[in-house]
Amino acid sequence: MKNGIDVSTYNGKVNWSAVKASGVGFAILRTGYGSDQANQDDSQFARNVSECDRLGLPWGAYLYSYALTVDGAKSELAHLLRLLKGKKPLYPVFIDMEDADGYKASHGMPSNRTLTDIIKVECSGLQRAGYLPGYYINKDWYENKIDTGELGGYAFWYARPGVAVPDKVCGIWQNAFPETGGHCSGANIDGGGCDTDICYTDYPAQVRARGLNGWAKGSAVPVAAKAAQAAAASAGNANTSTAQQWYNARSAGLKVDGFWGPETRKAAIMSVQRGCNQSYGAGLSVDGIWGPKTDAAIKTLRLGSKNAAVYSLQAVLMAHGYGCGGLDGVFGVSTDSAVRAYQRTAGLSIDGMAGKATFAALCR
Repeated sequence: MKNGIDVSTYNGKVNWSAVKASGVGFAILRTGYGSDQANQDDSQFARNVSECDRLGLPWGAYLYSYALTVDGAKSELAHLLRLLKGKKPLYPVFIDMEDADGYKASHGMPSNRTLTDIIKVECSGLQRAGYLPGYYINKDWYENKIDTGELGGYAFWYARPGVAVPDKVCGIWQNAFPETGGHCSGANIDGGGCDTDICYTDYPAQVRARGLNGWAKGSAVPVAAKAAQAAAASAGNANTSTAQQWYNARSAGLKVDGFWGPETRKAAIMSVQRGCNQSYGAGLSVDGIWGPKTDAAIKTLRLGSKNAAVYSLQAVLMAHGYGCGGLDGVFGVSTDSAVRAYQRTAGLSIDGMAGKATFAALCR
């Protein structure tokens, strides 16, 4: 599972170095919108691709659809293929079938049959051209406008922000919009935030193994990406560094190296102990030793929790390298996603609730 973002020209000139340093593992980039007209290309698409490739950040693409007919879908397919020519995404190419601006509704919303056919025309065309295709819809469209039973061969990107977990099986879950708390350093819309996503499928492995999206079948990780990965590994994890800085602001005196070790562990336990004292009046000695009294003081945190203990949870998650949307003391969807990701890795029950077992594992 990886955390990602999706961006368009509305995100402005994205600082991709900051995005990658924040722990983002992939990006979905808007190519443009509507039919094959140059004035409907996304003005930032070429730069976004270039920057992601430079930094070794895997990316996919999407086109915002305005098609009302199958013929319109054919023009949108041509639009996508023109902009993708010579580029090599490692994530799927999606058709965005929302109607956020009400264009379809105001111009005669196509029938469910036509809407499904529009997706099939564009996805099958991408497939014939050698791409891994997919479609993007929200819960209402999934249940009321699209026959998803006909789309089983395509990747599914599900727009369902503001919930703890997606209620549909999907390859990528768009878990937050700016208005629901989505944000990403370097990519926030001016005065707002950023769409964020969670990917459950190893699309880069599929793309390379099958020789899709311009990649040779069975191709290895490119040299530039390997170099970027090696550089990132030698520098440690950016989330861990952030946590270490946060601990240092509370007098931990850590070396900010991006690596979890004994001293960072001690600082994390001390933070948890302070959190229990401040939130629950636990009366613990803040000594950095995980013992029976500390274990007994832990109370379960879950989506919606808001106290000092949440700060300590977010910090220790970040110290282990898990991005959780920042240190704000609010157990929101990003923190929930980070808890679940850690629980999955640690072999714990994946319920999104940080109780004694999760805290104990984090503080080992």
